[in-house]
Amino acid sequence: MQPDVPARMLLTWTVGPDDFHDGDEITVTLPESDHYVGQSVMRGDYWVDVRVGATLPATIDEVSAP
Repeated sequence: MQPDVPARMLLTWTVGPDDFHDGDEITVTLPESDHYVGQSVMRGDYWVDVRVGATLPATIDEVSAP
């Protein structure tokens, strides 16, 4: 994501019926981290030094389940 470049995102999660409402504004926090590939004893991909990469305001658009 780039600053001042509009992008549509679709985020979904399960919440209680009264937690949020259509039109509510929330702040989404996106992480940034360093990629590390394990060697020797540890194998696999890891992300270390996780920190806040960006925050952005978003408006909730309620979608009914089919």
